[in-house]
Amino acid sequence: MMLGIAVETITELIPGLKEYFEFYSFELPHQLFLGKTPADVYWGEKVAQMAA
Repeated sequence: MMLGIAVETITELIPGLKEYFEFYSFELPHQLFLGKTPADVYWGEKVAQMAA
């Protein structure tokens, strides 16, 4: 995952945003959700694991 990398065009930005949103939703556990990811909470753990 790339953090703090400058991009010069929207074409360069879009793939990085998609990668970040997938990481945030499917891999990053959240304290508010008691260690579950947002995808686990929204879709249920089984479905989220299949989608990741």
